[in-house]
Amino acid sequence: MAQDAVISIGAGASQLPLIKTAKQMGYRVVAVDRNASAPGFEWSDEKCIMSTHDTVNVVAELGLLQERYRYKGVVARTVGKALFTASAVAEKFRLPGIEKNVLPLVTEKSALREFCHKNNIVAPQGVRIKKDGHTPVLLRFPLVVKPDFTVIGKKNISIVRDKAYLLSAITAACAVSGNQYAEVETYVDGADVSSLFFVEEGKATFLYSWDELIGIDEKGGIEGLGISVPSMTAQSGVEEKIKNIMGNIVSHFPKMTAFLILSCRVGKKGESYVIELHADLGGEQVMDRLIPKATRGINYFAEIIRALTRSGHPVKNLVCAPSLLFLPSGEIIQQESVEKNFDRFAALIRARGGKIRQIPHYMLFS
Repeated sequence: MAQDAVISIGAGASQLPLIKTAKQMGYRVVAVDRNASAPGFEWSDEKCIMSTHDTVNVVAELGLLQERYRYKGVVARTVGKALFTASAVAEKFRLPGIEKNVLPLVTEKSALREFCHKNNIVAPQGVRIKKDGHTPVLLRFPLVVKPDFTVIGKKNISIVRDKAYLLSAITAACAVSGNQYAEVETYVDGADVSSLFFVEEGKATFLYSWDELIGIDEKGGIEGLGISVPSMTAQSGVEEKIKNIMGNIVSHFPKMTAFLILSCRVGKKGESYVIELHADLGGEQVMDRLIPKATRGINYFAEIIRALTRSGHPVKNLVCAPSLLFLPSGEIIQQESVEKNFDRFAALIRARGGKIRQIPHYMLFS
């Protein structure tokens, strides 16, 4: 007799909390990973040892296992090509998941930018440039140069203020881009705000948001320094703008059920520019450590499993106690207010001797 099962695209450390949670909720787990020693396999009922990028063979293998398992959901805490496999699996077995038409938006920054401009959604001006760098850049400096197809988060992203350094920045970004293109955009000075949404039937339910504390070193390199919750945009006009932006985006995909993270650059007057759209369910530091600490123990992985198996909806408008996560040390400090998060962050910048520059986030929304 077939047993209810969740498919996990990947069995590495990032997937482990989802696999464990699915097991604790009574599901069997069928996991896919090319690494036979992946830690998630220890908790899985079925091991499919193959690349998560091998879409055709993964779908075929899962089809052969249908006599034993009744698939209820698919989870993929990943970026890049594995998302295409997760989408194909969801489509084949009629499960909630990323719609294939959305895949370019969550994997290629240039595709997201073009989509936004086409649909009157505010996003920076930009151009996609091939590795040879022959495409002219007719944009005003300073510029942001980043991999178009992200493989490793915040890798080889830089702010270029002088044309003399543009080609080297493009070359570095292309070297780590999954499609060997760089995305070059007009730099918008402001704060980085990310928000998690549950998307269903063309509507986006806001769950929670956080401020990404991003430093810029003296050479223009981008460095992630910390995460602060709740976002300074919480319960403000800026948060409402971000909700409206996401509502506009997902209205174009009425058949999709998924979790998406929208990242915006918020300017000094509260103007919000779309810079990234993610389908990776959130980074390990945020979801695994910061949110449980800030919410006093809520298991958001269970919320994800319930939603993606159509057995419930995730908690919305999650209330987080003011908490600051320092990267890469992983230290979490709980504060009396969000403003104190930024006071501590400012102290960190001063301690680095001026090599890191960062705008004071809390001045934007006070």
